[in-house]
Amino acid sequence: MKLFRGLSTLLKGIKNVPQFISLFHEQKVTLSRIETQLGDVADLFKAMQNKLADTDLIVDRTEGGMKDPNWISPMEKRISLDMENYFQQVECLLSIYRALPNLRYLPSTRGWAGSPDFLSKLVEIILKKTPQFVFELSSGVSSIVLGAGLQANQVGNLLSIDHEEVYANITRDNIRLNGIEQNCKVEVCPLVDIEVEGIIHKWYDLQTTQIKERIDLLVIDGPPGSTQSLARYPAVPLLYSFFSDYTVILMDDANRRDEQVIAERWIKFLHTKNFEVQRTDFPSFEKGLVMFEVRRIV
Repeated sequence: MKLFRGLSTLLKGIKNVPQFISLFHEQKVTLSRIETQLGDVADLFKAMQNKLADTDLIVDRTEGGMKDPNWISPMEKRISLDMENYFQQVECLLSIYRALPNLRYLPSTRGWAGSPDFLSKLVEIILKKTPQFVFELSSGVSSIVLGAGLQANQVGNLLSIDHEEVYANITRDNIRLNGIEQNCKVEVCPLVDIEVEGIIHKWYDLQTTQIKERIDLLVIDGPPGSTQSLARYPAVPLLYSFFSDYTVILMDDANRRDEQVIAERWIKFLHTKNFEVQRTDFPSFEKGLVMFEVRRIV
């Protein structure tokens, strides 16, 4: 009898093994996600630590009787602004992870990549506006955030174009890693000579792709500013005919002089095409951001 009871207990334990394995896998995924988040935050805090080291260096130099109020004050102001920016980036990064629980892996947000404040604004627009079709110029970490947001909404598709195959492939790999390939697509559109308002621009060759839907959200982070003067200007003149009755346009790097000129020219252009435009600037963002809410006048 004891033998039968023992076998019965053993069989019940074996029956629960798949549940234990599934639970272990879920915990492993959660720990991996937390590790990624902590890694991103650690990078930002390391940068903050370096700035604090700069502050200590200034103090050391001034303690030796070399203090010059006209020199130290701008330095203190710059470091204060840098510290405030780093705090803002950490805050936005944590907000992204909180808003997108389906996000498995977020690539680096430093250097040329989209900054956390810019990415956080993308998440906000996606969740609030629930766009059906998002068109993005230049793929990267922003593509992952956009795709994860659309997946969270359970509606909408993203088409991102890039002029270089190597970067397009990196984004495709990250899209697959995050399991958002069903509603995200990256296509390669090389830069070619295109005439816009009598001026030749190096811009994306749209002959290699097809825009089949009306654009609800247009995200502009390319071509690179180094391509030529006002490199991103062609976007609106060449794409406005695809706009929905209400379209949101977001342009990164808006603190640069070229982007400020482009923003003003876009407004004038859209007014001639029977659109109302509401502009909102975010100069406190790390690289600057400008948003346009564009409505077609019927």
